[in-house]
Amino acid sequence: RSTTTLLLSLGLVALPGCFNKDKGDTQNPDEAAAGGADGGSATTPSRATQGIETGTRLSRDGGRIKTFETPKDVRTEVVVALPPESGVDLSVSEVRPSMAAAGSQVEIFGSGFVAEAADNKVSSGGTAWEVVAVYGDRLVAKVPAGAPSGNISVAAGVGKGSTSNSFTALGGDAAFEQAVDDLHGLVGTVYALDAEAEGLPDFGSLSASGTIALANFDIAPTPASDFESDLGNYAIRFSGSLSVDGEGEYNLCLNSDDGSRLLLMDTLVVEVDGVHEATEGCELVYLEAGEYDVVIEYFNAASTPNAALQFTWDKDGSGKAAVPASAFFRP
Repeated sequence: RSTTTLLLSLGLVALPGCFNKDKGDTQNPDEAAAGGADGGSATTPSRATQGIETGTRLSRDGGRIKTFETPKDVRTEVVVALPPESGVDLSVSEVRPSMAAAGSQVEIFGSGFVAEAADNKVSSGGTAWEVVAVYGDRLVAKVPAGAPSGNISVAAGVGKGSTSNSFTALGGDAAFEQAVDDLHGLVGTVYALDAEAEGLPDFGSLSASGTIALANFDIAPTPASDFESDLGNYAIRFSGSLSVDGEGEYNLCLNSDDGSRLLLMDTLVVEVDGVHEATEGCELVYLEAGEYDVVIEYFNAASTPNAALQFTWDKDGSGKAAVPASAFFRP
């Protein structure tokens, strides 16, 4: 299209006669057609030369539209997110071991605990326990003197819960009632034997009565404690891991009254089964440095007055000694 046609389409060229003359203009039509009486240009303003007020613009049809400044940025509402209420997702499962003497450390399993140990409240029967440490899935708490038996309550932030199993306070006598004041040692599952025991049972066919912990296995022949008397015939299956610092030949020995069995990495190493007074069995093995899964199985018959369970080792002929508590770790 021609330039004139384009300008017309945009409304930017004024055609003659489109606008009225100013009221004070006396110029006749012939003068206007001839370019004015004095030969000058037409005085009728075109749309393109009309004065435009500041802050306005012309629309295509000649109307005026007010222009506005660029609006300010939309104000962003600041939302302060409050931290979630601590303990709202608290879930408590079991306490292990479920039988322990005063001064022992036990583990209470669950989730949603508060990170700061002192902000978790543990109690049983209204008696407060000391919370020693907090890990992702457990609390470590110390059994107080005079702690009653029963389920253990936990309060963490706004959450509350209790253990699914009951805790039994032991008297702290000899043998299996000794206090274990750290997390070293093995945890044993205790089973009551209905009939007169004559040997190690099939543990898979028994129902557990609870769990206990031993720091080490150095129970020399001793009269039965209250714990043992209450159960009569019983068996215990201890498990965890054994840490070996240096490789070498180890003479591993069990001395027990009545029967016992030692397994490393699910392999039978020593067995002294049967009803008898304290009897020792040993086996020479070569161990590399590392951590080994360990299981010690034991049973005691009510027909024998004493109990005994000792686990010793002798590395490269250096002399027999009880395996220290520092070498055992709970499962």
